[in-house]
Amino acid sequence: MRVIIVAVSLLLVIGLAELALRLADVSYPIFYKYDSLTGGALRPGVEGW
Repeated sequence: MRVIIVAVSLLLVIGLAELALRLADVSYPIFYKYDSLTGGALRPGVEGW
């Protein structure tokens, strides 16, 4: 029974953390794209830290 309570609690906390990050508009942009010549290239106009 304790295992179920711990598992449900963890899922609830993870879900609330995900919701908070989405509401705060925290994201991790993808800076690279596939390029057939070099394998990878920077995406134009992408900004991040």
